Amino acid sequence: MVPLKEISCFIDDFCKQFEERSSVKLLPNSRRKRRRCCGLSISEIMTILVLF
Repeated sequence: MVPLKEISCFIDDFCKQFEERSSVKLLPNSRRKRRRCCGLSISEIMTILVLF
């Protein structure tokens, strides 16, 4: 069985690469958005979902 720390690192690396590549290809949004700081990062949320 793969340890939790290793799974978390794989998912975190994936999220970083995905956000970098997707931000280049997305169209700019003219509406202003609030960018509130979330309690959990995207990679932490994905890790919880994968383990669930």
